[in-house]
Amino acid sequence: MKFKLFMIIVIVLCIITLSGCSRMQIEETDILTTYFAGVNEDNIVLGGGVANVRTFADSMADDPVSPIYAEGRTLVEAQDKLVKSADHPLFFGSVRAVVVSEEFAQRGISEFLESLKSDYKLRSESMFFVTESEPEKIVAHKAINDFSGGFAAESMLENLEAEGRIVCSDISDMFETAYEEKTGIACACVDVSGDIMSFDGYAVFDKERLIGFTNEKETDGVNAFLNKKSTFDYYIEGVKYTLIKSGERKKARLDNGFLTFDFDFDFECKVYNEMTDESFSDVRIALENNVSESLNAAFERVKESKCDFLNLYRIYQKDFRYEFENCDYGEQLAHAQANIGVNVKKPKRGSVSV
Repeated sequence: MKFKLFMIIVIVLCIITLSGCSRMQIEETDILTTYFAGVNEDNIVLGGGVANVRTFADSMADDPVSPIYAEGRTLVEAQDKLVKSADHPLFFGSVRAVVVSEEFAQRGISEFLESLKSDYKLRSESMFFVTESEPEKIVAHKAINDFSGGFAAESMLENLEAEGRIVCSDISDMFETAYEEKTGIACACVDVSGDIMSFDGYAVFDKERLIGFTNEKETDGVNAFLNKKSTFDYYIEGVKYTLIKSGERKKARLDNGFLTFDFDFDFECKVYNEMTDESFSDVRIALENNVSESLNAAFERVKESKCDFLNLYRIYQKDFRYEFENCDYGEQLAHAQANIGVNVKKPKRGSVSV
């Protein structure tokens, strides 16, 4: 653990050094690792975690990150107070994760995103996520194997995405959504309860504003639609089945002005037990129904919200660019239909390990 924390500090210092800072400048800089935005009644709250590079490098401290925060009536006022409250100039180039609270996101994040890119030059690939609890909890989270709560959240989300379990968003994704017409995004939500940090579904944004959160079925559906290697575990009669998406086909049609999407998804199946064609037949139906229910739930949420957080517009405009650019897309989504096909392939003999 100590070695890992040491290596993270080395990486952070390298980032700063490559940005042109001398050793003396590093010692006189507060290195921000996590940045958050929230709301306290009518005030904007900004803050984050500052790496204690000086004490950590010397003693490998158990608390290598110190919280910092400030609030103001406006975003600019809160930013000004945050900068002035730091012991040294704040360095934002090392921020790995940006988290916003539910209430802050509901008010709109375009001004906040603009400040990240123009005022503080945050890396566009910095992880972005939402929390329904106080964002301060993310910063204060004591991570066992990570340098800070922000690093822990970033590592958790990146690992889940690499395993095909979720899709993640960064600052660039959020910025693009906030300023593009006819788009939305499903952004990861992270929760901290006691000592446990966990992925908690998706926060749905219509352009710059949070409009709701996905339930469990919708969450699985979002992953099935958007992750090229989406992976799910299902338990049927005590047996674990792991499905991994292996192919997909998507097409849009216009029938008398009404929009219809045709989807077909293929999944490979992995299971511990050897199975005959006969024994797998009923299981396959159950698995396909489970995936289909999740896909339909996510699509219905798009229709209900009139918000395209599944990137369906990319399919639509591919063959109907003129119609897409000249339509009321929200209303078209509200009346759109989907034909969703799911095909689960029988496990191959000898490939039953999960």
